[in-house]
Amino acid sequence: MRGRTIEHNGGAGGYALGNTLGSETVSLGVNHFPSHSHGVGLDSPLPPTFTAGQSPANIDTTLPPGQQAVVVPYDDNGPGVSSNGQLYRTALGSVAGGSQPHGNLQPYLVIQCAIATTGFI
Repeated sequence: MRGRTIEHNGGAGGYALGNTLGSETVSLGVNHFPSHSHGVGLDSPLPPTFTAGQSPANIDTTLPPGQQAVVVPYDDNGPGVSSNGQLYRTALGSVAGGSQPHGNLQPYLVIQCAIATTGFI
C-alpha cells in the first residue's frame, strides 16, 4: 500500500480488485503549457550606415601637442552618415504552448474495504 491510495471495487467506477492505476509523477511537455507568446524588444539603436570611403564627420585625427582626444557619440546627421529612419524595433516571438490537458491521477490500488465498528471481522 505504500505510495498508493485505497479505491473500493465495484460501484459506479467499475474498478476490479487488484487494479493499480495512476502515477506518482507526471511529466509535462510544452504542449501542456497554456498557449502564450512573448514580446521581443531591441533596447539599443540600430547602427547608422556610413558611406564607403568617408569618415563619419571627415575630421582631422591629428592632435596638437598637449591635447587629449574626447570620444563623443556619433551624429546620425553628420556627413557620410545616414540612418535607416527607424532606430528602435519591436517584434513578437513565436507562440508557445498547446493548452493540452494531461492525466493527473494519483496512484491507487483497488481493494475490498471491510471496516469493523465493533469486534473482529
